[in-house]
Amino acid sequence: MPIPLIAAGIAALAAGGSAIMGARANRKNARILADRENENEQMYLQEYYRGALENEGSKAYLKRLDEKMAENNTAIDNQAVASGATQENRLAAKQANNEVMSDAIAGLIEREDARKLSVQDRYFNNKAAIQSGQMQQNAAVAHNWAQLGSGISNAAGSLAAAYLMDGGGWFKKPVTQTPA
Repeated sequence: MPIPLIAAGIAALAAGGSAIMGARANRKNARILADRENENEQMYLQEYYRGALENEGSKAYLKRLDEKMAENNTAIDNQAVASGATQENRLAAKQANNEVMSDAIAGLIEREDARKLSVQDRYFNNKAAIQSGQMQQNAAVAHNWAQLGSGISNAAGSLAAAYLMDGGGWFKKPVTQTPA
């Protein structure tokens, strides 16, 4: 068996093995990227659509503010009784107290809007990174196919060289000489 024929066989096996290993790695990478994409989507949906008053910090702040307002309203009532203030004076003081609560909630909502923008930016940055990874993986797949084609081409070249070195006699019937 000529050496070019052995080289062609080795080249074909190497190309096939490389293609199989490359395909396995690409499937694994595709699963990893799909998992990251799902995690990013879930994080976005959970974080972005969370209400302004649902986080623990906002709840605690509003609870403290509510308690403080109740204390202020009691103090307003006690002061009105002690000073003989009119009902209108009491209501005006309580209205000012309510405006503080309204301003506090408006501030929480403004912070929530800023938080949502931050969540959205992080989501799109993660999505861009995942898409970049997918494009790199697609480039790797194309490269693997190119290598496989090159390996097969080299194997075919080695076979052709072996055929030509043998004088093209692979498919000829052996010549048998008859004794004279």
